[in-house]
Parts: sequence; C-alpha cells; structure tokens
Amino acid sequence: MRAVVGALPLLRSASGVSVMHLWRGRTIHDADTASCSALVHYLRRHGICAQALYRSLDGDVGSALLSVANDKHAGLLVMGGYGQAPLRESLLGGVTASVLRSMTLPVLLAH
Repeated sequence: MRAVVGALPLLRSASGVSVMHLWRGRTIHDADTASCSALVHYLRRHGICAQALYRSLDGDVGSALLSVANDKHAGLLVMGGYGQAPLRESLLGGVTASVLRSMTLPVLLAH
C-alpha cells in the first residue's frame, strides 16, 4: 500500500492502471480477490481508471509480473518490496530481487 500511495501522483496521469492478483492452482476463491478489489476501489476513489487482473501462476512471481507488464505495454510497475533472511533468500530467491534483476520497465518500489 505504501508503494501505491507514493505513486498516486504518477498514477493519476496514467491512461489506465491494472492491479494484478496472482495465485497458484486452478481455482481462485472470492476471499482471495478481496484485497485486489479493495485496491481497485481505492484507486477509483482517487480518480484513477483502474481494473483488476487475475492470473494463475505457474512459475516465478517476479517473471509473471514483468511478463504481464510487458503484455499490457505498461510504462511503470509499482510494487512493495521486502527482503528475507539471507539464507532463505539465497535458497529460494525473492520477488523483489527477481524483478530488480530482470526489470524491463521503470519500477517504483517501496519498502
């Protein structure tokens, strides 16, 4: 949420904003979509044309984010980021590190 609030001035000038919800598995449940819907409504209350995107995830979250951003011809990726314990991050990697290693567009990142 901190990243979205920080990006509000930029998002207001966008022609459209997509809020993405990724999940693993075949089905998505209504409870899982609540936070995505709430964020879309928040942006709309601020005069931003926002829509929700729901995608089933097969692989890496960071790659999926960048892939959808590319497909949508996005000019900016806004995301929150956090680090994990060094051992866990070295074994499993992290979404933030993955996006920063492979970013193909500007990224506004808040921690």
